[in-house]
Amino acid sequence: MRMSRERIFFLAERIMKELGNVPGVTVKSPDDVRPEIIASYARPMPEGSHEWEVLYEKTREEVFRRRFRL
Repeated sequence: MRMSRERIFFLAERIMKELGNVPGVTVKSPDDVRPEIIASYARPMPEGSHEWEVLYEKTREEVFRRRFRL
């Protein structure tokens, strides 16, 4: 079964929230944990492919918005 990108991001957020509620577990930076979680769900894409370019641009825009609060 193939999951949508939104579903994978939703699941990654839920996993991070649950990890934050576990006694003795400290999540220092969700931005460091999220790629690891997503990588375990997502199928690998060859760098430079159309899918990779689209995902790269979306991720770049999200990071830019977070950093500069646009």
